[in-house]
Amino acid sequence: MKRYCLSILIIVIISGIGYGVHNGHAFTGDTFTMADYWSLDAGDVWVFDQDVHLFTSETHVFAKYTGRMYVQARVIEHKAYFYQGPEGILMVGFYDAENNQFNDFSDTPIKLASAKMNLGESITSSVIFDGLITFTITLEGVENVTVPAGTFADTLRVNIFVNDTDGTTFTVKVWLAKGVGTVKIQRVSESVGSTGCFLDCGAFDYKTGDVVVHRVISLTSYYANTTKNKVVIVPLF
Repeated sequence: MKRYCLSILIIVIISGIGYGVHNGHAFTGDTFTMADYWSLDAGDVWVFDQDVHLFTSETHVFAKYTGRMYVQARVIEHKAYFYQGPEGILMVGFYDAENNQFNDFSDTPIKLASAKMNLGESITSSVIFDGLITFTITLEGVENVTVPAGTFADTLRVNIFVNDTDGTTFTVKVWLAKGVGTVKIQRVSESVGSTGCFLDCGAFDYKTGDVVVHRVISLTSYYANTTKNKVVIVPLF
């Protein structure tokens, strides 16, 4: 499986009432507006200890949606495009720099989040790249997280399970802070031979392409339109 580093700060999904865990305590009925935890604003930048992610002002019109380009500094072969609206947050296509072409799957997009979501819920969507890849995203709970950029209270913890058509799988957890976006990414597991990555692409050894070296990627600085109180320091890799 190719490394589809569709760095998006992937988030969740869903409709219905579920349950979750907040600082070790189960609770029900909490509904979250996902735009509060993730937005597609041009100029937003997230600097991690392993990578840099940002949304540009560049957009592209796909068959059903207009997407905004999302860039991951360590990934040059693909640029993902995302749409945010009443349907939620969708990945609608990407630009393949190697072949100089756009790949449009806006008819059956990867749904990253609904406009509203509840704890304990999951959503599954599939997309065809080299083969069929299925994504199952679950909003697991709410907890406080401390990273170099600071301590973020009541972040949403999301579990992302990816199943490739070739039988390889991997699991990533993501923590999302309100008004900031992704503050922590953790590689949880992968099947033997899996070289795929989703959000955690900066965790890979790019000399070999298939070895997970850093299982945790932490936010060190950021600039978000909703929280203009951080100075972005771009690290040298």
